[in-house]
Amino acid sequence: MLDKNNLKCDVDLLDVKILVNKGLIKGVTLDKQGILHGSSTVDLRRIPHESIFKNNISTFEVGNKIQDRFNFCSKFKKRYCFQRLVTYLRSNTNKVCTVYGLRRTGKTVLLLQAINYLGFKNCAYISLNKKDTSRDLLSTLNNCYSMGIRYVFIDEITVLDDILYFIQTLADNYTSKGMHIVISGTDSYILNVASKGALYNRCTMIRTTYISFGEYNHLFGMVSIGDYIHYGGVLNRDSFYDIDSMHEYLSTAISDNIQRSIEILGRGKYGKLYDLIEMGLFKRCLELAIQHTNEEITAWVLTKEYKSHEVGSVSQLLSSVLDVSTLLDVDVLTERIRYCLKVSNIGGNTEQNYNLVSEYFDAFMSLLKELDLIVYAKRYIGTTFSNSIIFTMAGLRYNQLKEVICVFFRDNCFQKLSKKDRNLIIRKIESDVYGQLAEQTVLLEMISRFGYDKVYKFSSMLGEEVDCIIEMKTGLALIKVKWDKNAIKDQCIHLINKDFNSLIEKVTGYKILERIVVYRGETKQVNVDGLNIHYVNINSFLLSPEVYL
Repeated sequence: MLDKNNLKCDVDLLDVKILVNKGLIKGVTLDKQGILHGSSTVDLRRIPHESIFKNNISTFEVGNKIQDRFNFCSKFKKRYCFQRLVTYLRSNTNKVCTVYGLRRTGKTVLLLQAINYLGFKNCAYISLNKKDTSRDLLSTLNNCYSMGIRYVFIDEITVLDDILYFIQTLADNYTSKGMHIVISGTDSYILNVASKGALYNRCTMIRTTYISFGEYNHLFGMVSIGDYIHYGGVLNRDSFYDIDSMHEYLSTAISDNIQRSIEILGRGKYGKLYDLIEMGLFKRCLELAIQHTNEEITAWVLTKEYKSHEVGSVSQLLSSVLDVSTLLDVDVLTERIRYCLKVSNIGGNTEQNYNLVSEYFDAFMSLLKELDLIVYAKRYIGTTFSNSIIFTMAGLRYNQLKEVICVFFRDNCFQKLSKKDRNLIIRKIESDVYGQLAEQTVLLEMISRFGYDKVYKFSSMLGEEVDCIIEMKTGLALIKVKWDKNAIKDQCIHLINKDFNSLIEKVTGYKILERIVVYRGETKQVNVDGLNIHYVNINSFLLSPEVYL
């Protein structure tokens, strides 16, 4: 064991650990518990301080240089989470602040806005790239401390190979001395892992991935629910401009993010997922698992009935296009869609690789949940419930569904239909897709406001359904979400069904207080069979739901 008395030098103990991890001190090793081992004759005082710590950071700016960088984003409005960052910067704390989120959700702009808020004189902005090392960064931080700089913002910190060792150094060596350090990076998943390990109870997490409909309106001005469904989730609309841009975002912001993080963290924590990386299958399997979550919606949309003299329903068309019987239930049809549209095909062996995706599906969903890309929503069928998956980025889900359904539209059998029937089916499918995503948007917004346990979907064994139920202090609010612009009685038929309402009250133990149809028409109140039904414009409801509850 090293004699700690021999560690008297210009470099403190945690700095030495980083040097050892880099292989720069001969005869000394560092175990997994962070304990130094080696000969007691090693004299660390002979390590030349200047030769080891050179200020060679790619981007290091203070004062007016940061102001020049800030000018490009000065026009952007502040994210809602900006106030949490200000609270951290104004607090007397020894914690590190981690700005955590997927690409193009405003992390770098948030850092620069915070520097502008503080004033540039006492701040430093550091942006790393792959050539930068932790020892370069340590030297820069030491210089900052010597200069009296107490607010340091480090962007792209996840490029460091030894990031877990380094961020522990930040908490133990710098914030403990009164510095406020804000870190962020593209590979955000590893920062989430660090918050539960090296930074456990020593960091403030500020999450940027989820952008609510209300915040989206705040950032871009008044936009419609349709605009949010197309582009919601990112601040750069080019990310979800079309299917190709969606795939680029999915690959770089999500798949690469997780894969690079797991590669750094190693096999010990992730086992078979690490094996997938070595086989070159991790990214493809993850993306197919995400695609798999679309299949239930796709099957529901494609089995709805359509009024036409040639086509009674898309499911009838499927019987010729995909060799699917109209008598099959939705679960069986989902399986057929998966195979016939080659949703789960990797290479040439569909069966084997579909099984591979299925084996890791739950693990993949756990990763996506930690990234804040998905949330779980309760769904009751009578007295039993299960979880459904909702994506927090509406634009990502919209383009994925669009891609799957476009495969159907390009099929030769579909193209043989008359132009009238093709247009009829296309319009109806588009309407149903928008309706499903609008429903998920409402459900997600209510979960974010009231919590997972207080918001859920409810169905009966007979097919009656309420899209969203909210448990309030005094009773229930039942919500039906429709993509229609006109108010008709059929939209609220399940809201006024006495037997179905009695079942809801029996299962939940609460009385029904409010019945609401959220749609694209004007807000008004209608009396239907002696019950008051609030018809509320979906934009208005998502911006201020408390007004109607």
